Amino acid sequence: SPGDHAQTDVTEDLAQMWKDLRRDFVDVNGRVLSGEPFPEPIMGSLALEILSRYHGNDVTESQAVSCARDVLLACDRTKSSGDSYLCAENLCLNRDMVVLCPASTGAKPISIRVFGKKKALSSPRDIRGWVRSRIDEDGWDNLFFVLSDRVLSCYSKSETKPHHLLREIQMDGTSISAAAQESGIGLWHALCIRSNDGKLEQEFRFDDDFDFSLWKASLREAAAVGGGDEAVNDAAETAPKAEIVVSVINEYKVCSLDPTGIDSDDTWAVFQ
Repeated sequence: SPGDHAQTDVTEDLAQMWKDLRRDFVDVNGRVLSGEPFPEPIMGSLALEILSRYHGNDVTESQAVSCARDVLLACDRTKSSGDSYLCAENLCLNRDMVVLCPASTGAKPISIRVFGKKKALSSPRDIRGWVRSRIDEDGWDNLFFVLSDRVLSCYSKSETKPHHLLREIQMDGTSISAAAQESGIGLWHALCIRSNDGKLEQEFRFDDDFDFSLWKASLREAAAVGGGDEAVNDAAETAPKAEIVVSVINEYKVCSLDPTGIDSDDTWAVFQ
């Protein structure tokens, strides 16, 4: 029957998801987890991130686990890679001249970012993770930052305990500026937090466009005083919700059908 067929499909999808996770890495809010030998910690970590956005209210543990399962099913590597390959092949549809192939054997970790939205007045997106930063010209340090309730906390370790806390920045009224910088290894992005008097509070460096966009949006929301129209929209919501952003990157090479054996000559283009 149609119902039996649908149930079989879901069961097969779940089985494939567990297989894919065992040979993959997943970045959940800045924490990279391996699916080997058992992928259950990935599911548990994602469920905890979802549950924590509600501080124990409105969402049960079983609902958080179900939501985590659905997110992981949606970004399953077998499905996402198949979809991206289909799109990429149609963009380069000239089989008499080129062939499409993966650019490398190892893929970048699946990136999942979980944000919380409350049903009361506007609260900026919570975000955490390791970021390269500095407050002067002495060099970059890799530190763990937590943005929550308009306070940016800097830690020496990912265990957010008081004795690991290095400093805190009250984000209300600060200004956030962004700029693209060029270096010997390519383009990177800078974010600067300045106080009302123009003093540099913190500077961040991002080599990844996705992380840069998330941190820029979150810091600017936290720095805004009053919240504007967004605060009005959030206050009008009747139920809390979690906003989940997923990034699965696949890299492909467009190669000649008549290879010379020299990779730089045989590869016409590389894209993600």
